[in-house]
Amino acid sequence: MKANHANEDQIRIEREEKLSWCQKFIEKGGYNFIHKIFVEMPKQEMCSDLLKHKAIYLQIKLIRYFLSKNMFKFVKETLEPS
Repeated sequence: MKANHANEDQIRIEREEKLSWCQKFIEKGGYNFIHKIFVEMPKQEMCSDLLKHKAIYLQIKLIRYFLSKNMFKFVKETLEPS
């Protein structure tokens, strides 16, 4: 039982840390920056070399994460003025 409770506490702590990081990332403009780079990148450049492919993959992965069902409400609440 103790191990199970400790595991649940660890999961809760990790989730809180993740949400805290996400909130800071959004508040500091990280999401907007990644999205802007992706949207403004010339489409011809996207296909030109492997390094750009990896960068685009990571951008899409971040954008997809922040738009996932679990994060969408959190992102919306963080970005909306109080």
